[in-house]
Amino acid sequence: YCRLAFLEECIAIASDLGAECVSFWSGAPADDATPRVLMQRLADGCKRLAEAAGKRRRELRLAFEPEPGMFVDTLAKYERLAGAVGRENFRLTIDVGHLQCNELEPSSVLIARHAAALANVHLDDMRRGVHDHLFFGEGEVDFEAVFAALRAAKYAGPACVELSRHSHDAVETARRAKEFLDCARRTSEG
Repeated sequence: YCRLAFLEECIAIASDLGAECVSFWSGAPADDATPRVLMQRLADGCKRLAEAAGKRRRELRLAFEPEPGMFVDTLAKYERLAGAVGRENFRLTIDVGHLQCNELEPSSVLIARHAAALANVHLDDMRRGVHDHLFFGEGEVDFEAVFAALRAAKYAGPACVELSRHSHDAVETARRAKEFLDCARRTSEG
């Protein structure tokens, strides 16, 4: 219940600031409950959060992120959770590095398939099967295909660089990231 109270406070702050979304993830199981019980608990908590967000501001969305190593780690599990939550403001964060790490299909296909639910995008690079946020160009993500898929989906929400290992050199990292991503975006436009 502490985590739900924390996320409800995050929703209140996000609403006051006029934010578009609040992004969060499932965490790992804290007990030996069955996957069915865990999914029901998570869905119940997410319904509570969706109701809290809806009371604050109609357009405030929850952007749930499948995260490697956590209970909901794939888009298939997100789909089951979203079906159980059943709220319009319960949406999706796609981390393109996580797609590369955990999913078998290309990022562009997955972005197109989940475009209607998409409320937030995290940009970082990764290699298949390794949850390690790498600087752009050091992993296997095809950023030109990612930008083309986002453009085809008419996605206009946040796209946030997530390079936590690089925070010690934030200014230079931001400069290099912008340069790389601008180039990939321009190239994807043909």
